[in-house]
Amino acid sequence: MPSKRLWIIPVTQVFDDLDASPLQRREPVELVLGHIEEALDEDDVSTQKAAFLVTALVHAPDMLEPVRRYYRELLDPLLSGGGEMDEVRHALLAVEGVFLLRGLGFVEVSADEQKSVLRHARDIVVAVLAKHRARAPRSS
Repeated sequence: MPSKRLWIIPVTQVFDDLDASPLQRREPVELVLGHIEEALDEDDVSTQKAAFLVTALVHAPDMLEPVRRYYRELLDPLLSGGGEMDEVRHALLAVEGVFLLRGLGFVEVSADEQKSVLRHARDIVVAVLAKHRARAPRSS
């Protein structure tokens, strides 16, 4: 049977790849929107596999750093904004919360209910992004 460490390598590689990607040049709200849209695009089997892999990370603390770095890059820019930034941060935390509650089996959440939470979070983030874009100076 393969070790948990071998299962975790692809997960941490994904987070390492994100660190090196053009995503880093996007605005914080756009990053959160992309994160939520990725989750919405996942099928239920993929989401359950991801939850299993994430829980396996708990048993390999040395492999957690890329994941921590990824979430810090998502969440930290939202800390100082207040107001709308709080809305975006709370939407992201709701997405992650439902993922973990369901994935760990703490709460029975149907796939439809999880998608509903994700869509609601996406709507919040899209509304904030639209406000930001409306306030941005227009270039000629």
